[in-house]
Amino acid sequence: MLGLRDCRFEFGTLPGQPPRLRQDGTLTVGGRRRALDADSRPEGEIELRVYGNGRCQGRFMLTPGAGPVPPLLARLVAVTLAGETGAVLDTPGPEREG
Repeated sequence: MLGLRDCRFEFGTLPGQPPRLRQDGTLTVGGRRRALDADSRPEGEIELRVYGNGRCQGRFMLTPGAGPVPPLLARLVAVTLAGETGAVLDTPGPEREG
């Protein structure tokens, strides 16, 4: 859907300040919004943070492929799926008996 070359998930601490795909499907680079079109695609990985219950659980690091920039609707679906992932990660597992 996003035409990625690679994607990985990182738990916990989020070092660096890579370009970030935001909840509204826009991109920020260095804290500033940036248009996403074929001429302005950022180099390298893009961060998509994953939140559960208001807390950051980690992030997906997205490596864009060579194709066109994904449309806004595709980016919003990705953000929604990341939100679902955050909700699952924030859910406590079953209690273990000792």
